[in-house]
Amino acid sequence: MSRFSDTTDPVRSAGYIGSFNSTAAPYNTTDWVDVTSATVINSITGSALAAGKLFTVIQFHNSGAATMYLKLRARTLPGDATAGEISIPAGLSWSAPIAGLVGSSPVTIAIKKGAAGDDVHPLLGLEEAP
Repeated sequence: MSRFSDTTDPVRSAGYIGSFNSTAAPYNTTDWVDVTSATVINSITGSALAAGKLFTVIQFHNSGAATMYLKLRARTLPGDATAGEISIPAGLSWSAPIAGLVGSSPVTIAIKKGAAGDDVHPLLGLEEAP
């Protein structure tokens, strides 16, 4: 049985908590950009996490002036459509515990900001892959 199975009790929500600077490259764009654990700065150590960790908790606060978008998977192309994706209007937050999703938690997520200079304040929980 998978470590993050929807029937496993209890499930640890995150082994690592971190963030990234959403106003710096490669996030200073309005195209879809992938986010992996290797781009997340560990809040405890101040260093980037190793690649391959699973996202288990996701929170974004959109302090920008336009809607941002989130995918719980990698982008296909920078110009992917936003229809049907998670939208976070300006000034609002979105969060979800995603450990234990059927089929596994994602290793890559993607964001699309409303304006290149918008700061979207990510707070991410990650865990070792089983």
